[in-house]
Amino acid sequence: MPVDSSGRRDILGHHRTGLSERYYNQQVEGWWGEDPTLKHAMQRLLHTFARKINPAQSMTMFTAQKSAKRSWTEHFLYLVAVSEACGGADNLMLVSSFIT
Repeated sequence: MPVDSSGRRDILGHHRTGLSERYYNQQVEGWWGEDPTLKHAMQRLLHTFARKINPAQSMTMFTAQKSAKRSWTEHFLYLVAVSEACGGADNLMLVSSFIT
């Protein structure tokens, strides 16, 4: 497993790119000082980059074809993230009751 400059394991290295990578690298030492856990760092990163979407957008994302680059596990996690971004399963159940 790769190791970062401070000697800690770099678990997220291959997942971080672009803006999120730069932001993570700038903030990680401060987050580590607050609470030295990966969970805390991920919660802080998610808080910054989280997006809200409306139910119509989520239905479009749910019905889109799976990318060939994604494994089924990654696709499932993507769908869970879409569900959370629109307010969770309760919101989708409400929409589906109006559609049927």
